[in-house]
Amino acid sequence: MTPLLLALSLAAPVAPLRAARPVAAAPADPLAALRSWAVREELVGTEEARWLLERPRDLPAFLLVIHERRTRLACCPHLWELGRFPPREYVQAQWRFAHAFRAHCQQRIAEHDDQAGAWAMALAESTPLYAAWDALDDATCVGRDVADRREALGRLRRVLGEERWYKGEMPECVPVWRFARVE
Repeated sequence: MTPLLLALSLAAPVAPLRAARPVAAAPADPLAALRSWAVREELVGTEEARWLLERPRDLPAFLLVIHERRTRLACCPHLWELGRFPPREYVQAQWRFAHAFRAHCQQRIAEHDDQAGAWAMALAESTPLYAAWDALDDATCVGRDVADRREALGRLRRVLGEERWYKGEMPECVPVWRFARVE
């Protein structure tokens, strides 16, 4: 390049660079932004978020909690996936019936030695059914911690298997094949 061209290229005005997209302004309250992010990611609940990061000096403890929760909940479904399952009232009714059935089986095992084997078999058959409804009951309980509810959804997915999970199919709450059919 000739010295004249070099001098002209250096003297030419340069247009200011513009960002490809506007840069978001820093949040007015970064602690509030962290709290709302943790709630959106379902790592903490709204109640817990209120007290978890009240002061700037709480930040290291908050980051430890968030790291532990992200690790623990990495494979757990989010709460929006509850939409494929029955509503809370129905879940509670099924859970109560399953619980009563299991208590009845345990009582019969203790009282009737001659039929204890049949009742024990009915109890064993009801165990995975009860586990599914118990996990769904825990997941639908709004009063529970968000992390506990997500872990309950993870348990439910393991109990149901992937196909039934994605279809939202719950098993019977008790082994109905054990009941006599009345017509």
